[in-house]
Amino acid sequence: MRMTKKLTLVVFNPLPQRARQRRVQALCAALEAAKRAYILVATDAQMAITVATIRLHLPTVNELIVVGGDGTLHQVVNALADSHKALEIGYVPAGTGNDFARGWFGKKHSTAGYIERALHGKGELIDIGQVNDVYFINSVGIGFDGDLTRRLAGKKSWWPRLTYLTCAVKQLFLYRGGILQVTGNDVTLQSLGTEPTLLFVVANTRYFGAGMLIAPHAQYADAQLAWVHIKECRLFTKLQSFSSIYTGRHLAKSVVTSGHLTSGVVKTANIPMQTDGEYAGCTPATIRCVTNAICMRR
Repeated sequence: MRMTKKLTLVVFNPLPQRARQRRVQALCAALEAAKRAYILVATDAQMAITVATIRLHLPTVNELIVVGGDGTLHQVVNALADSHKALEIGYVPAGTGNDFARGWFGKKHSTAGYIERALHGKGELIDIGQVNDVYFINSVGIGFDGDLTRRLAGKKSWWPRLTYLTCAVKQLFLYRGGILQVTGNDVTLQSLGTEPTLLFVVANTRYFGAGMLIAPHAQYADAQLAWVHIKECRLFTKLQSFSSIYTGRHLAKSVVTSGHLTSGVVKTANIPMQTDGEYAGCTPATIRCVTNAICMRR
């Protein structure tokens, strides 16, 4: 590998998957063809180890390219959020859900197309979210979604949408939400604690759950986060609302409230949470929007 002035840090998910391995190999070949030196860093199941490894290399690299899914992006965002080093991030989606890529790129591209964008795309500053001491690029889900993610932990699938949907429908029969006390700069939040909550999501992007259009009103760089609240309700109403999430029509349901916030606090304790599809413990939670936090190529 010939050394050049530009040094690229390639962060990838090392779990065995042929399509992902091919994309890592194709990216390395493209970097070598462009005479761009690179360092390969595999993520670890423990985010703290990944964050420490990435930060070890930050002083010497000029750009960072991620090959993986939402969980890999989640780890990279947490490594960069407090690093105070401005790096453009290229992204080659190669995960199971790929919810960030679904909204960011708008449509699927070939491996070559993703690599072209990762190497030469124009960088755009975007917001991220923070819940307690963890950053997220997609969303934080509290209640049903957090409980479902806890149960699905470690159960990745070749058919993530089907797996998520099957487990979610099963949990709709079992999960019972409680009162959730939320405060924030959106006054509508104050009324959420009057009835039991099935799900409360605060989102920076439009999709979660391997393709669900949970927050159609979310934007990447509007200095605020979108929120969606679904009340605990009859099973039939749950199933109706759940099925409409894939198209975004759930926002019109009477059991659904939505809006925007820049900051908020979930006061109720012991409600399970997920961040970017990863189980994140339980509430209470302080949530805020971090504006212009990272620079993504598109």
